[in-house]
Amino acid sequence: MEINQTESLQLNKMFCTVLVQGRNDSGEIQYVYFAVHLHNLMQLAKDVRETGQFNPKDYNAVVIAWAVGGQPSLKMREFMQDEFAFGENLITLELNLN
Repeated sequence: MEINQTESLQLNKMFCTVLVQGRNDSGEIQYVYFAVHLHNLMQLAKDVRETGQFNPKDYNAVVIAWAVGGQPSLKMREFMQDEFAFGENLITLELNLN
């Protein structure tokens, strides 16, 4: 997808929150919420499709919360909804890392 310079500048000012669930390098199930600028999200999605892995810091993402061992708690889900308008029922990008 090609974008012009004005659109690129707008993407630099916008960010989204992302929930990723899967296995870490040790094989443990984990989740991580992070915030990433939209222009970096496009590159992250491309890289994950090609390699099957990523590190949020490589995309200047800010980790909001993470845990090993399953699903986010109800308290964490409510926090994400209240603070970041994160809706788990709204999927804008889905990547299968398996």
